[in-house]
Amino acid sequence: MKINMNIKMLKKSTLFLLFITISPLFSLQVSNPTMFTIPVQFPAVLKTMPTLCMYYCGNRIKPDDYNAKNKILFSILENRLCTRFWLVITDTVPQWEIITENTIDHLKIDPSHNYKFYSLSLVMQEGAYAWNIQEVAIPATGKLPDNTLILAYNPDFVDRLEGGNAIELPTIIIKQDIVDIAGSQELLHEQSIELLLSSLDYNALHANIEQDIRHDKHTKIVRTIVT
Repeated sequence: MKINMNIKMLKKSTLFLLFITISPLFSLQVSNPTMFTIPVQFPAVLKTMPTLCMYYCGNRIKPDDYNAKNKILFSILENRLCTRFWLVITDTVPQWEIITENTIDHLKIDPSHNYKFYSLSLVMQEGAYAWNIQEVAIPATGKLPDNTLILAYNPDFVDRLEGGNAIELPTIIIKQDIVDIAGSQELLHEQSIELLLSSLDYNALHANIEQDIRHDKHTKIVRTIVT
């Protein structure tokens, strides 16, 4: 996969959380598609949720217009047969390997920096689908597979991953003492804003995706139109 676009220099450090799928797709126009959701669960102590944004396949993904019990949902369109993802939490900006003047070959991160890296494999257990979650090491080269989904956030705030099913990836559980770690709720939100601001140059690599997703709280039906 090659990404052709003008490249801006990233001037500030940011923190990224990445989901990476093995499907060799760049755009969200996929065959045999289904919508995968990615929940981020914050503790009940938070009065308001921080502002988050993800990136996937060259597109910027906004949170769904839905929030219940301090849970934020992101949705991506993928091939329904895709059964393996990776999750990386790191405090370093992914760097790009350039093969021509304005063509990016792949992204990579420095594996010597602090990070968490998980392998997520969908398996059948007792007649139901579940995710096998394993913490693994980043390759020595630091090279990341194509089709990377990125969430700018602090990995120290993440406690664990759990749950999930055939169309929902494991929930990212945020630590219960996140306010103590950040210092206060105000500082927590300030950090989120700083992360988004430091990601502005990275936005140049991604286009906004037009999507309309609605969650019906009463029927638990998800209605979505993605173009």
